[in-house]
Order: sequence, then C-alpha cells, then structure tokens
Amino acid sequence: MLVDETYRILHISEAAGRYLKHPGGVLTSDLLRLVREELRFELRTALFQALEENKMVVSAPVFVQFNGTPRRVIVAVRPRTAKAGAPENAGVVEESGDDEKPAERLALVFFVEDQSTSTGGEGVALEDKSPEREPGHARNEQLLAQMEGELRRLRARLQATVEGYESSNEELKAANEELQSINEEYRSTTEELDTSKEELHR
Repeated sequence: MLVDETYRILHISEAAGRYLKHPGGVLTSDLLRLVREELRFELRTALFQALEENKMVVSAPVFVQFNGTPRRVIVAVRPRTAKAGAPENAGVVEESGDDEKPAERLALVFFVEDQSTSTGGEGVALEDKSPEREPGHARNEQLLAQMEGELRRLRARLQATVEGYESSNEELKAANEELQSINEEYRSTTEELDTSKEELHR
C-alpha cells in the first residue's frame, strides 16, 4: 500500500486487506489504526525510520494469527516521493521530484508472508513438497534471507549509534566537569583579586 508522511493510506492493493483490521467506530484511513495489532509496533518503527532516513527498512519477522494459524510476516517500507498536488489514487510514484513544487514524502508498505511457516496444526504447508511449489518456496526463502541480512545491518547500525551517543554523553560529562573546575578557579581568582584591592585601599 501507499501512505503519506502522516501514515494515511492513499492507495491499497486487494491483498493488503489480510493484514488490516478495522477497530470499529468512525471510518479511518490511518494505517497504524487499521493494521493488525501484532504488526503495529514494527510498522510504526519501520515507517518512522524509512521516512526520516529516506531508505528502505525491513522489520524482524512477526508471528501473526490468521484463523488460528500463526504465520511469519515481515514488514518492509520503501520511501518514495511524488509531485505535490498529484491525485492521491493515481498510484504514480517517482523516485525524486524535478518540479518547482516540493515533492511529497510517501512510503510504499509491503507485507511479506512466509506461507510455509507454521508453529501448530498439521503443517500441511511444510509437508507439501510438490515440484510446482519448490521454486516459489526457494524464492521466499531467498527474499527472507535478504531481509534478515538487512535487519542485521540495521540493528548493527542502531547499536553503533547508541554506543556513539553514550560516548558523546561521556565526553559531554567530562567537559562539564572541566568547566566546573575552571569556574571554581575563576571564582577563587576573583576572590583573591577582591582581597588584593581591599589591601591596596587600606
């Protein structure tokens, strides 16, 4: 599906309805209110990172219950831009805007489901090894491996950012202590100067 920077749905495919559940009440196009609860946290995080950093973000696999059967679902968000004022339902998205008008920030949201994964039941999908299903299964596994690799890279980057923040915080603390020390020296020097002035006036 296609959403704007406020996470409002602009365009949706027929298959996306599987991952949505209307909460009841007034109709809404807010994706975070419509998406299944199990996917909400990962989707919110992926949307924020994708729009802020302007790059594709892939979530960790999340188990979602479909009619009592758990399936692994991965959320992928790819940022896009569109010409300002373009029809919302046109479905035409560009990599960058060249017009004078500022480009509108959008995001393409994909839900990638591993159809062969189940933690319960009879495991029919896992036992079906017919030649017709093998190629599709292999492609799903390859895509899953790529996305998991992207996830590991993003987590490593996040860890590096956190460590960098902690290092900067330590440096700031040290600088603050040094500033306090300088301030104490300045105060002491000022007091000595005042004392010298009093002695000179005697």
